Amino acid sequence: GFGADMGLEKFMHIKCQVSGKYPDAAVIVGTVRAIRMHGSAVSINRTNQEKIISGCDNFIHHISLAKQFGIEPVPALNMYSGDSPDEILLVCDTVESKTGKRPIVCNHWAEGGSGCIELAEAVEIAASNSKREDFKPIYEASDSISMKLDKIAQQVYGGEGAIFSEKAAAQEQLFTCHGFEHLPICVAKTQRSLSHDPKLRNVPTGFHIPVRDLTLNAGAGFIVAHIGSIQTMPGLPFAPSLMDIDISLEDGHIMGLK
Repeated sequence: GFGADMGLEKFMHIKCQVSGKYPDAAVIVGTVRAIRMHGSAVSINRTNQEKIISGCDNFIHHISLAKQFGIEPVPALNMYSGDSPDEILLVCDTVESKTGKRPIVCNHWAEGGSGCIELAEAVEIAASNSKREDFKPIYEASDSISMKLDKIAQQVYGGEGAIFSEKAAAQEQLFTCHGFEHLPICVAKTQRSLSHDPKLRNVPTGFHIPVRDLTLNAGAGFIVAHIGSIQTMPGLPFAPSLMDIDISLEDGHIMGLK
């Protein structure tokens, strides 16, 4: 989906670097509905040619991220019943004119697996042309924590860099003193924008990502950078409260709520 700035970036810097295994291709998925939203359409359910063309910039940015890592991107456009043929054609023409790659229109929503045959064939071709030596990480393990986040902000999100709070700066110094600065970064931020601000749609520029604090996960082998006001999911206790919740079969009363 529209999450190569998060999912792909983490996969390439954490999973791939640790395992030594790298993908041969990356399918970058877009939808007309999401493109309308990033084009700031008044209604994401209403056709607007100008907004569609503008919103394609977000789709194109995600496609370019795969190229930055040296991975062959395969753009795909998931088709839904509310998409008009004109909108689909406009998206495909716009993306192809700016990237040289025409999105594969996928209709598995209506047709199941048969609606993705063309995509599967395109992935097979892209993967067969892949070369391991083409892989290029955005940052190196030897970079400082702040430098890694600067590079992510600039090269992945399209911003100006990262600004550390006093707390985060002190944490960086502490982690570095104990020899953990080589660990990769797992960024926790909104998925609704390339930036830290969910209200900044499409491809915003001129922003800095505010690093609120850092969390060291030494066992897992990465450092979590909390960006802006994002909240992470709390871990469940050994015995979650749901184990004490039940419904009476006699009167439907819910028991165990606190």
